[in-house]
Amino acid sequence: MISFDTDCATVTEDGLDAAMSLVYYARMRFLIKLLPQLLASKQTAHVIDIFAPGTEANLIEDDLALLKPGNYKFLNVRSHTTYMKTLLFEKLAEQHPGKLALCHHFPHYVETPLFFHSGYPWWFQILWHTLAPIFKLFSMSEDECGNRMLYMATDKYPARQEPGTLSTEDAGATQGSDGKRGSGAYAVGPNNDPLDIAKHYEKFDREDIKRKLWDHTMNVFETVEAGKTYKV
Repeated sequence: MISFDTDCATVTEDGLDAAMSLVYYARMRFLIKLLPQLLASKQTAHVIDIFAPGTEANLIEDDLALLKPGNYKFLNVRSHTTYMKTLLFEKLAEQHPGKLALCHHFPHYVETPLFFHSGYPWWFQILWHTLAPIFKLFSMSEDECGNRMLYMATDKYPARQEPGTLSTEDAGATQGSDGKRGSGAYAVGPNNDPLDIAKHYEKFDREDIKRKLWDHTMNVFETVEAGKTYKV
């Protein structure tokens, strides 16, 4: 069982933390392997991933996998995977203009058993069990959440335009995670609204960390696929 209630990574045989692998590496590997099929579509391919854009905090650039002693914490896992998904989506949108639209979605409180998962820290479990009746007043049903996610597969969230084509800046497109309308990668809130996450990315060179993240992720995939154990 995956647990966030620890101060050190639960390392798998691949050399990755189990929680990081589940929330980030496995999902992104699934996406990368599906790219040929997605890009073969005559229509824009839409990718929607649920996690927590807008909650970005700490980012340890020299330990993206959170494997070095002292770096692994529940909040660091959430923050790292949030940064990494958004930036990888931006990179893919740049690489495949006109073909791929990617939404990183934070639905906030949805009525599912997830919040009662025993792998969460003890303090989170106590807090959630205490406040669950209150949060229920502000939560949405699974069906409602599904309908809102389906809306993200519309032209309101278009792929990044190819060079030389008309811009989507004034065409009613949603603001992307980079602050530009129609950029192909989107950080989306519970009401399908674009999240203003720019402040979280001002502390580092966005393009530089995006490159580092891409190289790191591809290195992890190549290492594991070769049957080797990833090491920092």
